[in-house]
Amino acid sequence: MPTLLKICCFAGLFTCALSSHAGDIRVVIEGLEKPLAENVRASLRWQGLDSDQVSAAYLQKRLQQSEAQVRQALEPFGYYHAQITSQLQQQDSQWTAHYTVTAGSVTRVKALDIALKGAAASDPKLKTAATSFPLQVGDALDHQQYESGKAALSKQLNSLGYLDAELTEAVVAVNKAAQTADIRLHWSSGPAYRFGRLSSETQYIDDRLIQRWAGFETGQRFSYEKLLAFQRRLDSSGYFQSSEVAITTQPQQGLADISVITEPAAQKLYRTSLGYGTDTGARAQLGFEQRWLNRFGHSLRSGIRLAEREQSYSVSYQVPALRGRADSYHYGWQRRDQQLPEYDSRSDRLSATQLSNTRSWQILWGINIERDQFTVAGQRQSEQLWYIENQWSKFRSNEPVYPNHATSLLVNGRVGAGFDSEQQYFSRLYVQQLWVRPASWPGRITVRAAAGALWSDSFDKLPPQHRFYSGGDRSVRGYAYQSLSPTDASNNRIGGRYLAELSAELDYRFSEQWAGAVFTDAGQAFNISDTDIAVGVGIGARFITSLLVVRMDLANAINQESRSWRLHLTLGTDF
Repeated sequence: MPTLLKICCFAGLFTCALSSHAGDIRVVIEGLEKPLAENVRASLRWQGLDSDQVSAAYLQKRLQQSEAQVRQALEPFGYYHAQITSQLQQQDSQWTAHYTVTAGSVTRVKALDIALKGAAASDPKLKTAATSFPLQVGDALDHQQYESGKAALSKQLNSLGYLDAELTEAVVAVNKAAQTADIRLHWSSGPAYRFGRLSSETQYIDDRLIQRWAGFETGQRFSYEKLLAFQRRLDSSGYFQSSEVAITTQPQQGLADISVITEPAAQKLYRTSLGYGTDTGARAQLGFEQRWLNRFGHSLRSGIRLAEREQSYSVSYQVPALRGRADSYHYGWQRRDQQLPEYDSRSDRLSATQLSNTRSWQILWGINIERDQFTVAGQRQSEQLWYIENQWSKFRSNEPVYPNHATSLLVNGRVGAGFDSEQQYFSRLYVQQLWVRPASWPGRITVRAAAGALWSDSFDKLPPQHRFYSGGDRSVRGYAYQSLSPTDASNNRIGGRYLAELSAELDYRFSEQWAGAVFTDAGQAFNISDTDIAVGVGIGARFITSLLVVRMDLANAINQESRSWRLHLTLGTDF
């Protein structure tokens, strides 16, 4: 059967012998292209009929009646003159309803009349409605396209502020003899509304903060897009257990008043999580958040992260912005301890950060003061430095845990200097791009690319967290965590000035909870004089739950002389 379908698709005419069991009545349809045949099959009412309980005469009568069902199923596609031959056949105890269908000539659109009456008639965004309608004069009449175009125009009117818009006439007049159709769609738009007064019953959050989240002002053109964005900001703020945005129209003034009703969320929030990664070992996280400290929405957060090779402690104070382009300001302290084969490091960092969000990007500007004690290549050092940081990031995903369509981009830049008398300077740029796309099989394709560059006039004094290392669970699999790096004369890994990584992975999803993967990773942290690229290949398994993904990868380091295999195991979200 698949071979027959391919031959028919290639020829442009398919004799589609699609068959299935409806009860114990087998159905065969010939002479139609696949979409038409599927629509006809869905309309036939053989399901649930037991041929052992009825006579052959009754089945023959049902067959004759079903020809009308075939005709009705073809009409939404513009075929009003179908010729149908049906036959009931019996072989042993199996009955077959066989249909041979000639769809005939398709009915085409002869006239298209789309009219907007009222304020929308002069709206430049709606004047081109007729030209963008999915059906045009001369096109084959397709009722599904007609309905989708009608719904899209109604939605567009509503989204542009014509809240009283009404479809006053919707007619598809079919002349079966001439095989033509006239379409008439008329709307009465009413006024174009503007935003009116914004009111809130939220007593524990300042009204200025609510107005800030709104993103619109009284007198601006009404927009459902802005209103939905307002609702999302309320929901993501963390201050509310529930929030409702209601619209009250004043037709004479053309104003849409907005009211906000909220229920407060729990003021204190505790978070805990457990995980494991080959890079970090077992890990546990505990977080505390005081969601608001006053009416201005100030909040306090603290967290502890404990792992076998890394521990961190942090406290931050957040202040929502009431004006300007920034969304919030963060002031914090973090201590981070790392015990890795390549280096030991303890850093204390004070930071002041500004966050802002556009429709696509989250933008961070910050200034950091850092005190570091570290040991690299057996040399223990203590350094103090400051740096300005700018980061642009965006992430889109169709699922939170195991998406099959996602895009991520992160660009991070740092410029700073040390506090000692030598005044060493450094600048650093890091870029990472991730693509996830559905595959032609039940699965997905994932591609990740990363690159970095570092300039410093005193590289040996630069703390290791600012240098580049490669290798590990989410880098180049087959190699130990941060084991890919330039070395000194004693073969100690000291980090690199540059980074390049590229990874490709093909997943096949066997079930809701299990997927398999094959992958290849390539990358290296390097200096100009040493650019050997390490390559790892392997296979993996994914156990998928509603909260996390267990990733098990077995990778071969093909650049190493031993060509050793390494197991990578991680628990957490997919990206």
